[in-house]
Amino acid sequence: QRAEVSPQEVAEGRIVVQPGQNLWRIARHAYGRGIQYVVIYQANRTQIRDPHLIYPGQAFAIPAPAAPERGTAAMPASSSTSR
Repeated sequence: QRAEVSPQEVAEGRIVVQPGQNLWRIARHAYGRGIQYVVIYQANRTQIRDPHLIYPGQAFAIPAPAAPERGTAAMPASSSTSR
């Protein structure tokens, strides 16, 4: 069963898990990087016992992405290096 979501919940940075979704995919969609699933997991620890097991119908908060730390260089688009 899918949970009903009000437009207000979506606007406030919430998501209702649909069949086939996992935290990695949700984070990749929300933040552009799957590894950011940890942010969603930490924000919803009371609902998520195991980050590998989420269920359709669960409603999770999706926190705003954190600003990059000052002095941190961005990763280049290409990881090739010259030798």
